[in-house]
Amino acid sequence: MTAGEPAHAPDPGGSRPAAGAEDLPIDRDPARIEALFGGIAPRYDLMNRLMTAGLDGRWRRMAARAAALSPDDRALDVCCGTGDLTFSLLDVCPACDVTGLDFTPAMVQRAREKGAARGGRGPPPPTPPGGRGQRAQPGAPRRGGPRPG
Repeated sequence: MTAGEPAHAPDPGGSRPAAGAEDLPIDRDPARIEALFGGIAPRYDLMNRLMTAGLDGRWRRMAARAAALSPDDRALDVCCGTGDLTFSLLDVCPACDVTGLDFTPAMVQRAREKGAARGGRGPPPPTPPGGRGQRAQPGAPRRGGPRPG
């Protein structure tokens, strides 16, 4: 780079990180990640609505329709958070077997509460693989019983 030259050339496709982004630390400590998401779980849905001006619901409905599920299909929502996409998948395909899975117990608890409020049968007890993760199954399966995690 020479004097007066920009630190990063323009990137019209947006494929490169913003200037300085490569210097940001990435925290991969599972305990800290779980604490972070556990701490925001009670406000997660509200923050999504506010930060997206309500568009997050529309995006989830579009994603659920784009999944093109058919009755009896199975779907896994990995990193389901509080279960909103899981519920959207169930809304477009009530006869599907949709499972939500998340690393953070507090997020899964919120998904369970929302599933119960929707009249779901409720999820099975948590089955953490290796002591981490929670199987939410918010409102599903609609038929059959809980499967082991």
